[in-house]
Amino acid sequence: MKRALFISSRELWPVSDGSKIRTVQQLEFLAQTYQVDLLVESACPKRDVGRLSSYVREYHHIQRSKLSSILGTLRFLFNNRPLQVNYYYDSDMQSYVSRYAADYDLIFCNNIRTAEYVLRLDPAKRPVCVLDYVDAISMNYAGAVDHASGLFKWIYRIDSKRCAAYEKEMLHYFDHVMAISQKDAVWMGGEGKDNPIQVVSNGVEKCTSTFPQVEDPIVTFVGKMNYEPNEVAVTWFANRVLPVIKHVIPEVQFRIVGVSPSDKVLRLQDDPHVLVTGYVKDVTEEMGHAAVIVAPMLTGAGVQNKILMAMAAGCCVVTTPLGEEGIEGHDGALTVVEGAELFAATVIKLLCCPAQRKELGAKAQSFVNSHLTKEHVYADFQKALQHKNTQCIRKEDGYGTDEGR
Repeated sequence: MKRALFISSRELWPVSDGSKIRTVQQLEFLAQTYQVDLLVESACPKRDVGRLSSYVREYHHIQRSKLSSILGTLRFLFNNRPLQVNYYYDSDMQSYVSRYAADYDLIFCNNIRTAEYVLRLDPAKRPVCVLDYVDAISMNYAGAVDHASGLFKWIYRIDSKRCAAYEKEMLHYFDHVMAISQKDAVWMGGEGKDNPIQVVSNGVEKCTSTFPQVEDPIVTFVGKMNYEPNEVAVTWFANRVLPVIKHVIPEVQFRIVGVSPSDKVLRLQDDPHVLVTGYVKDVTEEMGHAAVIVAPMLTGAGVQNKILMAMAAGCCVVTTPLGEEGIEGHDGALTVVEGAELFAATVIKLLCCPAQRKELGAKAQSFVNSHLTKEHVYADFQKALQHKNTQCIRKEDGYGTDEGR
């Protein structure tokens, strides 16, 4: 069986947010055809990898302090790399990759934060290299600039431009490249059939059971609550949409479910109609207590796992055009609206119509089971590994040199 090295910029267990769900899925897929060694950088001591051990032959962990990472970011003053690439780049990780690269048939980088380790390889030791961009970070940051303030506004403004250039540069260094949605692929690789980036969405477990209809007017948002796009989404909903709903349905409750709520999110509880739960043991169960799931995304990029999970569970979901990204062809299984007034009117209508909620939930579940189960997504993953990136510079063309970098 061939061997693969899977490089991650952070610990994968426990699986606590959407980006980890994506990375673990790719690890699981890769392990079906390769013996996989996992290489992880973390500020924490080495931990058990839980159920991931069934996918991993060897687990290598390199601990690096946050202070070291912060100081490493200062390299941006002397190079043109994104701040986050400088933040995550570690010389010990590079030493490991450079030393053992020739022992592997394939190296898999789980985002652009780990791509630098491939760029610095000796061309003679370079196996097949794969990059999962996940989503277009540059697009995410470009949209976040308008909603950020202070230091983060400065960071987003700088890194949106640097990431855009870096994302395009990586096309020349990887044999196979993939992203989570067509919109992200087009943003980074361009329009048309010559775009080398293959779309591999996130898969969810097939589900046939549904929750009983909820009588109480509970509206729920699910996500990691110190993540900027989620903060923006719930703040906008609480301040712009919820007041309109309360005027028509005074007993409405907005529940914000997810780990690590920021101070900004916690302050939303000043409104007695808002409840921030923090960590919950079973997110799917929380979704079942909701009449309507909302995902009013205004910033960010890529497919929203929270939406896929809710659709798979047969929930009625309302989102924005940005939240719809990567869920094409759903034929109305997902309710998509834009603007605070229309969003509020749509939620009010659904809260008052249990039959329509049930119909939309069943349609959403059917769509996911027909298009986005892990079996469907694994087929796309295999296609991506077979699709040749013709933009990749092979070693005979000077791959691995520092010219122009």
